[in-house]
Amino acid sequence: MKDSTRISDETDDKQLNRSPPQTDVVRSLERLSRFIRYGPSAVTNQTYAVYYRAHELAVSFPKWGTSIRDSDGVVLRLESTQKLKRKLEQACDQQLSYRQVHRTLDKLAEIGGEAVWLTDTATTGQSKHCLHVHIPSTYSVSEIFSTESSFGEQALSQLPSGELLSPPTSDSRFWKLETLLTLHPRQFEHLVARLWDELGYKTTVTKRSGDDGVDVIATAEEQRVVIQTKRNRPSSQVTSRVVQRTIGTIPQFRADQAIVVTTSEFSPSARKSEKASNGLVQLVNGDMLLGMLATADIEKPKEDI
Repeated sequence: MKDSTRISDETDDKQLNRSPPQTDVVRSLERLSRFIRYGPSAVTNQTYAVYYRAHELAVSFPKWGTSIRDSDGVVLRLESTQKLKRKLEQACDQQLSYRQVHRTLDKLAEIGGEAVWLTDTATTGQSKHCLHVHIPSTYSVSEIFSTESSFGEQALSQLPSGELLSPPTSDSRFWKLETLLTLHPRQFEHLVARLWDELGYKTTVTKRSGDDGVDVIATAEEQRVVIQTKRNRPSSQVTSRVVQRTIGTIPQFRADQAIVVTTSEFSPSARKSEKASNGLVQLVNGDMLLGMLATADIEKPKEDI
């Protein structure tokens, strides 16, 4: 089956040739840079995706763990940040944490960089795809990461040109899949709850129940979310049956949305269930989970949870 989210290089090239004049891109980015002012909590609570549409740039703020629609009804999901991260890493030849992705976008707005997004309407469900990230050749990689961001956090240390930038392995904030797999399932539930606490929710870990029960209940203002956790090995995909059963708990808990969080991946049928739910369920795979943990200051849970 053809992957509807895959965009060929030929399509990329054609779309990039239609990009607006560089001056217009820079002007739009400068306006966004002046308009957006981030507080410290925004680094962990929100992420943003800059995308190209109708010869202008726009910005949206999807909250972690939810999906929203822009003015055209296009769903912006966490995958957008995943794809943008990969494009930035390709453009910079660097390994980046998600915190560094935020800083890089902020810096790009200052130096006239460009993040171009394509709206894919060929499939049933519209989605955003990051086509291209351009960093002006007059700026070295070290310059992009060596100045303070607009939200005032401590900047990254200056690096010699060409030196790779990667998260320190000794820093407990940067989780690895191997570490997550060593956790007891109950510890993993508490970790997910703490992560949603960091995102501004008030969470409750439910009592031990059946494998298909709700593990965490998260509330924020008038929103109520039920979360199912699956600490699986990479080879063990979460099936559509789990997704459907999690959706089925929404009425019982009077929730607005269901989220399934796993250390592995979801089966194709599970992804279809997510798309068919029209935002009722959000799937967070292992890569996305590690990215969320990279932006949150969470120490490894104690052994006696």
